[in-house]
Amino acid sequence: MSYMMRWETDLGRFRNTAQPFLCQKEAANNLILGLLGNSRADDPPEVMALVENSQGPLLVGLKTDPARALILSFAAELGASNFLAQSLYQSRLQIPGVIGPRPLAAAFSETWARETGTSPALLMHERIYEATQVILPVPATPGHPRWATSHDLEAIVPWFEAFAQEALPAEAPNQTKELVQRRLEAGFPSGGVLLWEVDDKIVSLAGYGSPTGSGVRVGPVYTPPYLRGHGYASHVVASLTEALLTSTYRQVFLFTDLANPTSNDIYQRIGYRPVIDIDHYQFKDNAS
Repeated sequence: MSYMMRWETDLGRFRNTAQPFLCQKEAANNLILGLLGNSRADDPPEVMALVENSQGPLLVGLKTDPARALILSFAAELGASNFLAQSLYQSRLQIPGVIGPRPLAAAFSETWARETGTSPALLMHERIYEATQVILPVPATPGHPRWATSHDLEAIVPWFEAFAQEALPAEAPNQTKELVQRRLEAGFPSGGVLLWEVDDKIVSLAGYGSPTGSGVRVGPVYTPPYLRGHGYASHVVASLTEALLTSTYRQVFLFTDLANPTSNDIYQRIGYRPVIDIDHYQFKDNAS
């Protein structure tokens, strides 16, 4: 198979080529589609790459900034992932990690490790789920949903930070407060945070944002450890998913850690169905 590498520096041109390809597998590519949609022409992603053949795109690679992992789209050919790794190495780009469909991420990691002498460390096995309808949780749990406002910012930012620390402590920290603020300012249905309250106290939250076209991604979902086991996460995610599906979206996506059987179970019980497994690797310098 003969592959060609296309590097783009113009965000608009990259979108015009990449988005139609990515939307063929919208659920599997929801992360990269959402990030691409949120990117700005005055601050484009660091890497916008396409592996192509004579028929068109086969694989998209996106890296938003130097500290972040490269994200791979779905692709039918493992060879495209190997070719991308070799091309990135030859371009002397720094790649701290890779996120992508399991076989593609593994192929990229093996090639990158061989070329660079680094060691790939698997950080997380994840699964993308998709919902097109909601099954409300039974039995009902105390409390009710409420949209977060700017007045909730100081209360919920630490919960976003706790989620990030718990889910992926090895990742570089986000500008959490700015991220949450942007979500709240986006407004329904583009982005926001839904809270679950009991006796006027927040007990769980579910954020959402990064529309992909006909869908949108839910996350993070967080309940403090001392409040878990009461069904709050199930109810806040079900309520949020129902609100999104009755607005402008036909499908809603979320990621789960496959090491957490509880979350994988509760999401399936409220209507989410598995789409594809995603692996996240970090590349470690053997000399360190």
